[in-house]
Amino acid sequence: MLSVLLASFVATSIGGVGIALYLGLNAAYENTRNLWVLVADNELISLQQAMKDRMKNVGARANWVASQVTQGRLDPDFDLGWDNTMRALAADEMNVMAYGLIKGSRQFFGYNPRDMT
Repeated sequence: MLSVLLASFVATSIGGVGIALYLGLNAAYENTRNLWVLVADNELISLQQAMKDRMKNVGARANWVASQVTQGRLDPDFDLGWDNTMRALAADEMNVMAYGLIKGSRQFFGYNPRDMT
């Protein structure tokens, strides 16, 4: 009789601990996975906003240069003035790899903000 009670007690204790571990670990796994998804989603939204802001800034600069050329205030054929303007724009925005212009003769003139060449 004592062995039956002892075996029942051990079986229910082990079963209870096993069920508690299973439910606890399953909940922890689900919570961790949901947290990873939430963090990844927030990081992607933040990255998209940063890229949108950066591209808006670069677009505004390109529009400014286009309007200056259209109004005759900036002449791409005047090398010294053009080079100085492009270097100034490149120096102000270090996250841009290069600025460039393709002239009518299909020559590309690029400006690297890292070394101002």
